[in-house]
Amino acid sequence: MKNAFKLLFILMLFSNPISAQVDTIENEILNYRPSKSLIISKGRNLLINKLMEGDISKVKQIKDYLKRIEGDKYLSFLPEEYD
Repeated sequence: MKNAFKLLFILMLFSNPISAQVDTIENEILNYRPSKSLIISKGRNLLINKLMEGDISKVKQIKDYLKRIEGDKYLSFLPEEYD
């Protein structure tokens, strides 16, 4: 019986940090800021939709924005697409 109480006590001690860790992960997920790759991907989809609609001025705006936000790690367009 004494061993059962010790085991229960140990389990109670370790269960609290687990729930705290879940709260931290939940907050991280809720506060997640979209990455550049996601913004570029959605921007490319919007660009194609506007191109299909024939809205050339919007296409130019999207293209300029995507070129402005790309960095060393992310390319908005492949060289063949941009020329």
